[in-house]
Amino acid sequence: MFARFSRLLTLTTLATLALTSCTPDLPLQPMHPDVIAQDALAPPNDNRANATFADPLPFNDSTDLTSATVEAAEPPSTCHDSIGPATRSLWYVHVAHQPGTVQLTAQLFGPGVLTAYFDSAGLGLLEVGCSPVGGLVTFNADSGLVYYFQVSDSQGVGGNLVFHLEQSGGGGGGGGNDNFADAELAPGIPFSATANFDAATRELSEPAYCYFQSRTVWYRFTPAETRAVVTGVQAPFFSSLVVYEGTSLNNLSALRCISSFSGTTSFTAVAGQTYYFQVSSDQGGNATFFLQPPPPPQANFFTQPFDPSSFDLVQFYDQSYDPGGVGIQSWQWSFGDGATASIAYPTHRYAADGDYEVSLTVSTYDGRTGSTTRTLQVRTHDVAITRFQTPATGMTGKTTKISVDIRSNRYPETVQVLLYKSVPGGYQLVATSTQTLPTRNRVTSVAFSYTFAPEDAIIGKVTFRAVASIVGARDALPADNEAIGPPTKVSR
Repeated sequence: MFARFSRLLTLTTLATLALTSCTPDLPLQPMHPDVIAQDALAPPNDNRANATFADPLPFNDSTDLTSATVEAAEPPSTCHDSIGPATRSLWYVHVAHQPGTVQLTAQLFGPGVLTAYFDSAGLGLLEVGCSPVGGLVTFNADSGLVYYFQVSDSQGVGGNLVFHLEQSGGGGGGGGNDNFADAELAPGIPFSATANFDAATRELSEPAYCYFQSRTVWYRFTPAETRAVVTGVQAPFFSSLVVYEGTSLNNLSALRCISSFSGTTSFTAVAGQTYYFQVSSDQGGNATFFLQPPPPPQANFFTQPFDPSSFDLVQFYDQSYDPGGVGIQSWQWSFGDGATASIAYPTHRYAADGDYEVSLTVSTYDGRTGSTTRTLQVRTHDVAITRFQTPATGMTGKTTKISVDIRSNRYPETVQVLLYKSVPGGYQLVATSTQTLPTRNRVTSVAFSYTFAPEDAIIGKVTFRAVASIVGARDALPADNEAIGPPTKVSR
């Protein structure tokens, strides 16, 4: 600033000499260099008359102080007594909308002073508080009164100024919950707050569990009862959240750590234990910090077999999941026929076929519940081969008739019948037939034709085998689905 002032002064002197030589009778009235600098380069709120209106709260501003000036009648702050006179200053003004405690802070890269004034009208500006920049100025505001805030440097520091103003209950760093000791209280769950990093700082002894970031704000929560808690931070820029337990900044133990890009994390909060949440960033702006209850547990199960009959002892398998991470404590089953169970993996047999509404309700250790209901179809499918007629003798090249009588014992069924003949080492499929059994307990005859082959005569005999299987269902009693006839003697 001094070099700029000297250069402007030289230009003014040369202009004065030129005017003297050309028009000696004109009076000389050169502009003051400070006026020229202010008009050309000074910030808009360089003078108190043009103070920046700080509203709504919390209010944040960042302005380059380098080209600011000090007005001739500007009030001197008492805090400048210890660091030297002001060399530049900027001004802000606020009209209090309600009574309460007002906090303001400012940051500069060097010595400076932050001062709050009350506009007393007839008495002018009355100082209500001041602090070196980086500190906190606090005073009680009255509704409707006008307050001015002066930020001034010393020793020609200049550079960028960060200004922050808030009233009680505001969510900003640099005041409020900037420090661990001033962690903002989350009175209950759900809870959400705006973490403002514009003027936030990092304390010298602050832990950096997952990431080291230069700006932090703090929150705290003490549950009245043990419960699961989901927490997270959302921001358009990279930020992080660490969950701690402990009693002071020097004895914190980290429980969880996430970034703003990795969603949420959950933990079990023990009744009476205070938990601290450190939200950090490397840049200004706002992030959203939140605490919320976890969703209810997701009840789920499956059965084996999945298509039970009245003869089956059905095994039920719990597959429930707790997204809160606390865990499932209890199970309550209702099998739809009046029977119940209260273990994770019960078994149950149904006395009759039908559609049963099976319900499972699970509870977590912290009392959350979730339920699911599923229809279980109990169907007892049963077909049987009642007669298998095969010839006693056969001759090479001769065709014979083979019949299989089948009966359905429960429902109309579609049945596939397979006819095999014996060969060295096992059986060979020789014919298939698919039949519909429309009426319960009525016998259906399936007819096959077979022509004896030369290899049958070589062996000298052939044994026929019939297998019946239900299409699209499981036979509850498969033992009578197969029949083997007596050996048929085969000649050439």
